[in-house]
Amino acid sequence: MKKVILSLLIFSLVISLILLGSKYFNEDKELNNKKLLSYYIETGYQSGKYQKQESVNWPAGYVLNSTKSFCNNGSTLSWDDANNTVIVTVGRSDECKIYFDKEQTGAEYIESLLTNNPETMNNDDPDGNVRYMGANPNNYVWFNDELWRIIGVFDIKSDENKDVEKRIKLIRDEPIGMYSWDSSGASVNNGWGVSEWSQADLMNTFNSGAYWNRTSGTCYNTRNDGSINCDFSSLGLTEDSKKLIESAIWNTGANSAFTDFSTHEFYKSERGTNTANICNLDYCNDGISRTVLWKGYVGLMYPSDYGYATSGGKTTDRNTCLNSRSDSDSWKDPSDCIVNNWLYINNTQWTITPLAETTSNHGGVFMFADGHVGGSVLADPRSVKPVVYLKSSIKITSGDGTSTNPYKLS
Repeated sequence: MKKVILSLLIFSLVISLILLGSKYFNEDKELNNKKLLSYYIETGYQSGKYQKQESVNWPAGYVLNSTKSFCNNGSTLSWDDANNTVIVTVGRSDECKIYFDKEQTGAEYIESLLTNNPETMNNDDPDGNVRYMGANPNNYVWFNDELWRIIGVFDIKSDENKDVEKRIKLIRDEPIGMYSWDSSGASVNNGWGVSEWSQADLMNTFNSGAYWNRTSGTCYNTRNDGSINCDFSSLGLTEDSKKLIESAIWNTGANSAFTDFSTHEFYKSERGTNTANICNLDYCNDGISRTVLWKGYVGLMYPSDYGYATSGGKTTDRNTCLNSRSDSDSWKDPSDCIVNNWLYINNTQWTITPLAETTSNHGGVFMFADGHVGGSVLADPRSVKPVVYLKSSIKITSGDGTSTNPYKLS
């Protein structure tokens, strides 16, 4: 139990802390052998409205309102951050009312910036997710002892049975190398890999292999299970970074006829029910069931993340970019859609989305070096930039989002 520290000015006094008629340490009720606390919490960030709560712990994501909280007989209340406790300095028997204000989460802070930053932020995808856009917006974050960037804020579940939460989505600023999305033995899909992210080689590297464990190991970079040594001992996730992220439910709906797809259409297909196993040719023989949802910690960006990162320009505005086919000239360097897109890296780059094709079941969606979006066999090596979702409770404590003064998290 998070204990209250009582600083007694008179040694022999018996202290009775009462919150709006309820004993602070309720002597009549216990929960899991812990005393029940009663206090008031703010219903929303800066709402100014409070509701009564009872728990065995102080509320997470809230800060003591020392101005609103008071004691009837002059005792004072303060918060001990090191011990997560309320300090009550008393000189006589007293009754105290304790209020907690809701702290602003990092996700709430990022969303609050939208109104004043129309040049670098938008929320025009079908679900109104707040995203960064443009050539170089101030969306840098110091994470994993290196620079990452904020894609945006999304309604995400940590588990299929849990409610959605506002969570910040991060992508590493620089690729960690060029690797296969998946590879396979020569007898499986002609060695070109299997289009199912939940069992992909890269997924395993991210979530249980060398990258996750911040060590060296084996990574795949060509067909027929061709591999190379990869060293993530200085690039993989640190233990402190893992404490800031949480599992997420990722949409892995397959994309078909990608040459006809705009950014908006990609967004819908990613969240759709198409699977990537529609080929019935002899060499489509992996026999693996496909899914459209995956629960995990580290993934890749979506094709739509890439599309929505553009601000467009004077020749081709954002709306035209978002509604243009992914293989059109609008999405080829040096068009406005590419020049003003912070996720463009002048190199090939994998996304998490598989392809659904009648002629193969070993394809995935990626960005070409010239900026347009297309498909490739999964065993081909492409640039890889890990993507994670922060916990919903994570706060931004300092920084302005520039590369020289990135946001800091806690």
